[in-house]
Amino acid sequence: VEPDARMADLARSRGLPVEVATFETWQPRGRTFDLVVAAQSWHWVDPVAGAEKAAELLRPSGRFAIFGHVYEPPAALAEPLAAALRRVAPDSPLSGQPARRPLSLYEAGYEKFAATLRATGR
Repeated sequence: VEPDARMADLARSRGLPVEVATFETWQPRGRTFDLVVAAQSWHWVDPVAGAEKAAELLRPSGRFAIFGHVYEPPAALAEPLAAALRRVAPDSPLSGQPARRPLSLYEAGYEKFAATLRATGR
């Protein structure tokens, strides 16, 4: 499921089957799945509607995997990058101090996703 037709075309050119829609509006036509994956994308999905949709799609023993990268540049690059971002993009979340974001910030975000999913009761 891909909301951007151009990205869907690119995926299709690589032999992948793609349906163009946002996750929340996509119609599964009765299909259910053992696994639903959101890679680098769940932050674009409405948390309540997305959680409900994921719960509907999963078979009873199914799993839902949300993952993304943890942005943490090498120590030698972290502060120079943060300094440059402070000059050109002071509102960037990557321009603050410390330049290296602790894993706890990412964990808190993913815990929020998990809480929304648990709230579906499924």
